[in-house]
Amino acid sequence: GNLAGASFVILLLIVPFLAVAGGGLSIKGLVSKETLVFTLLVILIPALLLADGRVTMLEGGFAILAYCALAYAIHNRPEGRVTNVCMPEHGGRRELYFDIAKILVGAAAVFIASHFLVEESIAVAAYLGVPASLFGLLLLSIGTNIPEIVIAVRAVLARNKDIAFGDYLGSAAANVPIFGALALFTGGFAVESSQFVGTALLMFVGFVLFYVFARTRAELSRPEGMVLLLFYGGFVLVQFVNLVRFAAT
Repeated sequence: GNLAGASFVILLLIVPFLAVAGGGLSIKGLVSKETLVFTLLVILIPALLLADGRVTMLEGGFAILAYCALAYAIHNRPEGRVTNVCMPEHGGRRELYFDIAKILVGAAAVFIASHFLVEESIAVAAYLGVPASLFGLLLLSIGTNIPEIVIAVRAVLARNKDIAFGDYLGSAAANVPIFGALALFTGGFAVESSQFVGTALLMFVGFVLFYVFARTRAELSRPEGMVLLLFYGGFVLVQFVNLVRFAAT
């Protein structure tokens, strides 16, 4: 649930928020039309596979292969090739070790926080009598995207419109191979399909509009961002109805 919901949050909440709060979001020259279509289709895969309530190992393998195909396609397109990288000067070996230590401490903190977040979410879901995947879809999808949300807020406050739009696409797409690996290593799994039918439909229509808006003038305008935010509102409403329905039964 988290892996499907996280992509929804990134592309239909965070990116539209940037467009609304920042007075528009330019993506000119950042991604080609073909790459954007391919990426959105790959990001949509988990929600589509979850719609029937069952994900098999074969479908997990398909998700991984689809992501690999996307990575290969991007690597072989002009915008995916790095021709000249200028590395910033570093302050020396001691500072390098200090930076590595900060990375390790941060990774450990994220791991520990994630453990407690998942455990408590499962406990609350069990207490309310609702599927744990519903909590992942609705709540954990927000929590796991805190870094992207913080970056978006800081960018708006700094009045910096040079947002790495490709990073947001990449972050959403990275959920797909993780989703596939989950199916492979668990031998497949089942979920409550009613949570994901509406999600898949809203995600598909939202992505179509996202593509149309992004390609019209190579930017997302403030009104277009508001339209996309409505789809996230619809997503929250659908999951809230599911939450009430399961809790009532």
